[in-house]
This record gives sequence, structure tokens and C-alpha cells, in this order.
Amino acid sequence: MQLSPRTGSLTPDIGTSETETLKNVPELNVRNVRINHSTASSKSQRRFNTAAFTSTDETVRSIVDDSCPVGGDAPTAFQALAALFWASISRAKGSTRGMVDISVCVDTRGALGLSKSFFGNALAFNGVPGGGVEEGRLDMAAKAVADAMINLDKPDVMGLIE
Repeated sequence: MQLSPRTGSLTPDIGTSETETLKNVPELNVRNVRINHSTASSKSQRRFNTAAFTSTDETVRSIVDDSCPVGGDAPTAFQALAALFWASISRAKGSTRGMVDISVCVDTRGALGLSKSFFGNALAFNGVPGGGVEEGRLDMAAKAVADAMINLDKPDVMGLIE
């Protein structure tokens, strides 16, 4: 992906044909992006990059509005932003059959019957299949993320632990 210094838009670094087929996916406009590059200390360690994005409250609200299905409930800010990043990643990877599959990290305290005041981590990853999500449909992507977060119940979480 490339960040345009002039517009602050994050766009995939892919060929013209992929861009044309996925032109309905909006660009992620951000105010500030910081990318840290790791250095591996040995050959057995992998290098990784971390990107931190910041944007205004108005921008996030706009993304939530764009991710809201007609006549449906508005997604949370996390679900809407996850949908936008998911669409951007799918576009960057050149997906031609819907969106790529992703995983979301879910707070499982509720599924385990723990209160929000529980001290510690209670997180699990849940897969979100992208094949049935149409390209550029942020409402469908946000709903798929929401379903993956809601549908993780206690037996599923316990199955991951055991």
C-alpha cells in the first residue's frame, strides 16, 4: 500500500486491472500514519512492520455511516473500521472472488460470563470468511465482522482453550 503525502489516502500498490475490478472500495483517508520497521536480530526471527493510523472523530463517524446497511443497525466504530481495512487489504491483494478471509480478535469476557472488570486478557481470534462479501460493500463487510464477534459463544471459546 502507498500513502499519498498530498491527499493522505492509503491506496494499494496493484496493477490497473485489479484497481478497475475493485474500484467501489473507498480509499482510507488518514491524517497521520507512522510505520515502524523491525530489524531481525537473527535469521530465525521474522521482520515485521507496524502502522499506526490516526483520524478525526468526523472521519470515523463518516466511515460508520458508509458501513451502515439501509434500514439496519449501525455497526460499531471497530466493525466499520475493520470492514474498511478488510476491503483495502482485499483490494491490495488483488482478490477477484469477493474479499479475502480475515480473523478478528474478540473480547470473550461476555461469552465466558466474566464481568468487564475482569482483570486480565480474555481474547480469541475468530475467522471471517470473505467469499460471500461483495467487493466494495462495506455494509456487508461490517455485518460479517459483527457476526463473527457475536457468534463466538462459551463452547467455542472453551474449545479453543482445551
